[in-house]
Amino acid sequence: MPRMPAAQIRAEDKAYDTVEYHRYHRHVHEIDKHQCGPGGSSLRILIDIGRLGRGGAERQTVQMATELSRRGHRCVLVVNQVIEAYDRELQSGGVQVVEIGGRNPYDLRVIARLVVLMRRFRPDVCLSVSFSATLWGRLAAVITRTPAVTAEHSSIVRRAAKVRLTNRILAPFTSATVGCAREQVSSLVAAGNRMDRIVIVRNGVDGADYYPEPKAAKLFGTSLAFPTTLSSSVL
Repeated sequence: MPRMPAAQIRAEDKAYDTVEYHRYHRHVHEIDKHQCGPGGSSLRILIDIGRLGRGGAERQTVQMATELSRRGHRCVLVVNQVIEAYDRELQSGGVQVVEIGGRNPYDLRVIARLVVLMRRFRPDVCLSVSFSATLWGRLAAVITRTPAVTAEHSSIVRRAAKVRLTNRILAPFTSATVGCAREQVSSLVAAGNRMDRIVIVRNGVDGADYYPEPKAAKLFGTSLAFPTTLSSSVL
């Protein structure tokens, strides 16, 4: 495959940055336009996530944001990179969304734009969902003195060193780490989260309540004529 000329790459990069910059400021303007003082028992909640694609954690984040808005809370969903799914659900749910447009999970512009947004929105709490949002969201929360909560949906036992280091450094500034199943606790601790700040909020079936059934999985695969190269698991 022929290489794209460097000048063309730079031009496309500049065009991308310009589009994302204007989209970000348009979203921030919407936050300013709907800004209002705290009222009654309602909360101002900022939810930060890296990307918004089709996935379990992403779907549950969208559902949570729409339900919080429905219950009368001011909820802003920040996507550090780009929105790839759930536009219709967010619009119908009345959730304010800010797309920062970072090029990758480690784009330094994300932290600057998050800080600006937090200072304007003044959230009561910042919820960061999964790495690298748990890095940038918490850092912005520390800078703006906003209470920080993280959420993890994965039970990966061996986390990357950058994830463990992030969690250990930012643990003193984290009010709670939310998991969705009891079996996550050991992996969350191994990932650098503090045991005394882990909270389990079940969002479905708890894997710890079940056990593998290899024979049932084999019968299940045979009944559906799965290829022998395809592995399946039944709980």
